Amino acid sequence: MSKKYRYLIGSVALAIAVSGVGETSSAYAEKGNTQKVTVSDTNKMKTKQTVTEEKTEQVFIPANSLWSYNDLGRDLGTAWIQSNYDISSWKSDNAPLGFTATEKGAFGTIGTVISYGDDSSIKYPTTYFAKSFTIDKLQSLRNTTEIKIAVDDSAIIYLNGTEIERVNLNEGGNSYNKYAQDFGNSESPEGTTTIITLSEEEIALLKEGTNTLAVEVKNHRPSSSDLYFDLTFKSYDKSFASNIAFAPGSDETQRTLNWYTGKTEHSGVVELTKQNAKGKVVSKTTFEATVADTSSGESSHKATITGLTEDSNYSYRIGDGNGNWTKSYEFETQDTEEFNFLFFGDVQIGASGNAKTDGDSWESTLSTTMERYPDTAFLVSAGDQVNTATNESQYDEWFAPEELTKYPISTTIGNHDNSAVFSEHFNVPNATGLGDSVAGSDYYYVYGDTLFMVLNTQSSDNAEHKLAMEQAIADNPNVKNKIVVLHKSIYSTASHATDSDILNFRANLVPIFDELDIDVALMGHDHVYVRTFQMLGDAPVEKVTYDDKGAAVNPEGTLYLTGNSSTGSKFYNLKSESIYANYANVTSQLKEPTYMNTEVDGDSMTFTTYNVSDNSVVDTYTIVKEPTVIERIEAETAEVKEKNNLKSITSYRKSIKVKHLISRMNLQNFTHSQQH
Repeated sequence: MSKKYRYLIGSVALAIAVSGVGETSSAYAEKGNTQKVTVSDTNKMKTKQTVTEEKTEQVFIPANSLWSYNDLGRDLGTAWIQSNYDISSWKSDNAPLGFTATEKGAFGTIGTVISYGDDSSIKYPTTYFAKSFTIDKLQSLRNTTEIKIAVDDSAIIYLNGTEIERVNLNEGGNSYNKYAQDFGNSESPEGTTTIITLSEEEIALLKEGTNTLAVEVKNHRPSSSDLYFDLTFKSYDKSFASNIAFAPGSDETQRTLNWYTGKTEHSGVVELTKQNAKGKVVSKTTFEATVADTSSGESSHKATITGLTEDSNYSYRIGDGNGNWTKSYEFETQDTEEFNFLFFGDVQIGASGNAKTDGDSWESTLSTTMERYPDTAFLVSAGDQVNTATNESQYDEWFAPEELTKYPISTTIGNHDNSAVFSEHFNVPNATGLGDSVAGSDYYYVYGDTLFMVLNTQSSDNAEHKLAMEQAIADNPNVKNKIVVLHKSIYSTASHATDSDILNFRANLVPIFDELDIDVALMGHDHVYVRTFQMLGDAPVEKVTYDDKGAAVNPEGTLYLTGNSSTGSKFYNLKSESIYANYANVTSQLKEPTYMNTEVDGDSMTFTTYNVSDNSVVDTYTIVKEPTVIERIEAETAEVKEKNNLKSITSYRKSIKVKHLISRMNLQNFTHSQQH
């Protein structure tokens, strides 16, 4: 997927949309406090985006709007792009428009199926779309005016009769009879979403009153299997920094940040402010970022915050190095001995066919969990953050919740994330370079006495996964708990349970986990909940001791937990019980979004899964690690040695003081005798 930006030197930029027969869209904005604005199929608004008392967003054309279109397979020349062209005889219906009926894109599944002609092997090369919209006052435009278009395969966009952009299409005129391949486009792009920020020259094409946007959409070749079209057009105040990824650092004293800006060579900075309990500023520290180009034509910035202390209040803001700053984002650090973290199964924005719906569900899940656990230390995502690895619209929905700027979230590479876009969006600590794919590699971090090792299951190189884990353990030899996070569930009970790659991991990773004494594996991928038995050597541990509260005491082997979808964007049905009876202790498919809270409390870890809808408990399990007799003796011996060392040191210091006193007295006596 591509994503194109053109940035202004001046104050305004623009986005485009189109209107249907007899329908004129007018710009509107909401006034009030914090809101998240999304447009439903009926073009109404729900709360979703921050606005102020001043109008900060004008939506000229929302997604799924009514469009006029001509799918008759006729050459209309160039007259049709003009504002005064009569389109009253054209058909009109709601977007997304295209074929086939099941085709999905950034704005949902096709809502209106259009014609491609009588011969499926020689489909029409071009389909025409047009829409008008109203601007009351040009001076009301905000600092960014933007078109977001989802198209399959290619498009040319015209504003008030002038071509302003080509999407997936080379230059070469606008002949009706040409397919995209005839313009020299050798590849057929699938599911492309492009964001276009208008230049000053293009904004000058706008006028007060009625404007017209016209779009011609082209098939790549005569036998193209599908066509998709929809777009949004709005003007809004855009921060120079977007898609802020706030994540755990190498240990509890660090956090990492990643953010997008328009294409720039300036690396940017992060300013960290520490406050005391009364809100008084204690210190301010600035951290330099790095910058790199992204595949979407923007810039990705990475920075690491260091020197954090537990149970403290902080805020951070991002600067461009030229005096421009984002707002400040507050966060709190937590205790490192007793803490909790939250685990989310596949979010997979866009899997339902509607990224906005999935985004709203993601925000609802985070809002629910943070209300219940406001002091959580950090979050963990099982992977498949989005449905389409290169779809920036889906990533926009992933990053939309404000909670993600306050609570650091550790992300995992899933099969739907496997592109360079993942590493462009996220800044992971201790990347090993092992188990790598185009999206990144295995990495790790430690929090208190717990080591988290995050594996990239897009790599099937189990030897490298082992090396990565051995490196993490060697760097943190004294941790009490070892947790592995991986996307593809080794022991699942739904659609992927018997996939060849799953069976490969089961045959090869399980012995490695056994050898390295991994306590727990947290997984996703199969959109179902599973808790295994304590597993050792690909079999349930025969004897597990439980205390009077039902907690497993010093269990052998590894516990494997698979999280269900945390948004409900997609669920899989359970397979036959005979497939998983030998390893699944608990499994369920409630077809409701869920999340897991993990309490790490001294010698215990408790894993509790909840339904998002009512916070009812789906399952809970506790592991207790009591010291063995040998460990107790060693601990007591070490304590005695430490006390004896302290006594020895104290005695030594006293003897030194006595010797020093005697020396001074002798010196005084000598001096006194000399004077006489």
